[in-house]
Amino acid sequence: PAAVAVAADDNPVVAWPEYSTGDSDIHVAKWTGTAWDTFFGQLSAVQGSGTDAAQPRLAMAPSGQFFLAWAENSQTYATSVYVARWTGMSWDLSYAGITQLGALQPTLRLSPAGQPNVTWASSSDGGGLSRWTGSAWASTRFPNFGVVGLAFDSMQTPLVTSTNTSTDAIAVSAYGAPSDSFSPAALPFTTAGSPAGARLAVDSVGQILLAWSDSDGTTRNVHLARFDGTKWDSSFGIISAIDGPNSPAANPTLLVTQDGVPVLAWDETDSPVGSKPSTFIWKSNH
Repeated sequence: PAAVAVAADDNPVVAWPEYSTGDSDIHVAKWTGTAWDTFFGQLSAVQGSGTDAAQPRLAMAPSGQFFLAWAENSQTYATSVYVARWTGMSWDLSYAGITQLGALQPTLRLSPAGQPNVTWASSSDGGGLSRWTGSAWASTRFPNFGVVGLAFDSMQTPLVTSTNTSTDAIAVSAYGAPSDSFSPAALPFTTAGSPAGARLAVDSVGQILLAWSDSDGTTRNVHLARFDGTKWDSSFGIISAIDGPNSPAANPTLLVTQDGVPVLAWDETDSPVGSKPSTFIWKSNH
């Protein structure tokens, strides 16, 4: 999948993986208003054949610079997550990798100080949060399965999700840097079953929004809930663009507009065998 973000001049920046000579690299382009600027070149953190870069994520800094995170495997197929910063003229690769083997499916956000924060799932051991301290990555692992959501609350504290596949619940926790620990930021949310793809956002009044997909026994649907500080409001209903069974909806992406309105994008596939997913975008009027 591609990643998209909006630069300070209101023009979109797009990042995507593309194969060339047997390996995939990350490509970036920016819309100038009249054409796509592909001056950014290709990004790959691991040299050699059989090393594929994928799953790009973008984050924009107020200064106009932007960060890119992606997952890439070594020649022995061990993945990790890497981060680079576009300075305006070239890629700053000094951030290197988060040195967490098995890390993939990153989520990228910038702290108030403009430092990258990355959450990731792991093919070998749960998931975690990695924060750039200014000179190195500080990483903390925690029990999790699947995509890890990431946002910042009104106090600019990192919020992360963890998914319990035994109880089908999604927890939202706040990370405390001084103690390198997590504490509950909301009540755990129990889903219908087999939750995946949890994503976080915080609205204009500091309420936590959680998006995910789960199974009702016949298909997967996307859901949205808002935590008001004491309870979850899940009355947004089932979010699905295609009626009927065997039309799975998955991979939600969540953002909140400046006036606090949630916007969701997700993939959904029609029922015929071999169908490819389409992307749908809905804006809440709830």
